[in-house]
Amino acid sequence: MKRIIGTFCFACIAIAAGASIKMGDLYYELDANKLTAQVTYQSWDGDNYPGLTSVNIPASVTYNNITYMVTAIGEYAFRQCPDLVTISIPASVTELGFRAFSECSLLKSIAIPQGVKTIPESAFEGCYGLTDVSIPSSVTSIQMDAFYHCFGLTSVTVPSGVTSIGTTAFEHVPNVAYSGPATNYYPWGARSINGYVENQLVYSDNTKTTLLACPSTLDRVFVPEGVSALGKEAFLCCFALQEVAIPQSVTNIGEFAFVSCKNLQSITNYAATPQNVDKYVFGKLNDFQGLDFSTCVLYVPQDALTLYKSAQGWKEFAHIEPIPMQEDLNQISTDPLTATRKLLHNGQILILRGDKTYTVAGQEVK
Repeated sequence: MKRIIGTFCFACIAIAAGASIKMGDLYYELDANKLTAQVTYQSWDGDNYPGLTSVNIPASVTYNNITYMVTAIGEYAFRQCPDLVTISIPASVTELGFRAFSECSLLKSIAIPQGVKTIPESAFEGCYGLTDVSIPSSVTSIQMDAFYHCFGLTSVTVPSGVTSIGTTAFEHVPNVAYSGPATNYYPWGARSINGYVENQLVYSDNTKTTLLACPSTLDRVFVPEGVSALGKEAFLCCFALQEVAIPQSVTNIGEFAFVSCKNLQSITNYAATPQNVDKYVFGKLNDFQGLDFSTCVLYVPQDALTLYKSAQGWKEFAHIEPIPMQEDLNQISTDPLTATRKLLHNGQILILRGDKTYTVAGQEVK
């Protein structure tokens, strides 16, 4: 009995001193009074938990023969984990800490457990690779910068029971689906609220005439025929984007539409008359750099070459070339996001598949 009591007291002293204890791959802070544990960080400075690609947080941990329920992911717990891709959070977790997952640039998805009431400030800030988030109905508050610069998300569904959303909580997120009562700081930095989403592209409504945004994970986008406007910052921070095709139906391109598309290799514009733009459509915005005019090739209709070479904004491109009439017939696909262009007919991109022809919107051409 004395030995057991002595061991317990030793554990209490270690816990009271605020020491973090490693169990498995993770570090925990233990509360001897409540018999609860919270996940904490390995390193405060620099990379945190380097080499850890997948995490399965247990519902409980045992230390010195005492079991602790894991109820929280503490402040900075997984901040700047350079290799973290997947994480599983148990239902026992009801609290997330400040910057709990910030700057986890490779993290792909997160399912926040039912029971969590607040998504704290900067919880997922800078998670550029995040493509899927599940927010439970128990959440009532989303604090400022919670999903700041989560460019990879196409859309986030926020439960209607959320009554408070902080400023820039969804800064530069393409779309937020929400019908609850929160109005302060609206639209919280999001590019669209309750937009129409199809094939990872966000439109202002189901007419699909104005393209507002897309996630940063796409490497090529073929804007469907029928779209008449590309909205402000439509392709902002699409870091993976290499190729964009703009149909002849587009007559308006919003400011900063292509800011920070640093890997963009080509823009194919099928408009016979250059859209009225200025150089800031492609240029620098605050901390975001513009595209590289010296390497990105602008393809335009043969008859419009002279017009583009003298048009404001478009003339900044060092390489303006005619659109090839016949292109590579590899990689057949009808997906308007990923299809390789097949041929140009009367100013329209057409895709060949077997003995049938399709527009980039997937409509069969008879």
